[in-house]
Amino acid sequence: MGIYHALTIFLNNKISISTRNQFNYNTHIIGQSDKPGAYYNGNYSIDYALTKGLKIEAVGYFLTQLNQDSHSGNTQYYADQYGIGNTRERVLGIGPGLAYFTPIGALIEAKMFFETGARNRFEGNRPTLRVVIPLSK
Repeated sequence: MGIYHALTIFLNNKISISTRNQFNYNTHIIGQSDKPGAYYNGNYSIDYALTKGLKIEAVGYFLTQLNQDSHSGNTQYYADQYGIGNTRERVLGIGPGLAYFTPIGALIEAKMFFETGARNRFEGNRPTLRVVIPLSK
């Protein structure tokens, strides 16, 4: 279960700033006694239009878990059983992006995030490719 907010500000006809902020509250995992903690994540970008259909981007995301994972309602379970005193995750990813809007309105977007500041999760490089094809115009 979650809520989110998305916003884009067009500073002029070439530069825009976008953000999507999301808060997620997790219930228990079906068939198990585990319950992941609630978390916030935000995605950010500053776009510069090189041409009408081609943009370069400075992109980033941030994720932070707000409370401990629990097992059968016990937030100390992972500390007691496995010696993991803090199960809250956190990571920051930043990097470049490139977006191309085709004449028919499709979007092809490639981004490369370099993660840093990771806590309780893997850290690395995260490439993404997004293709959006409109069903009608």
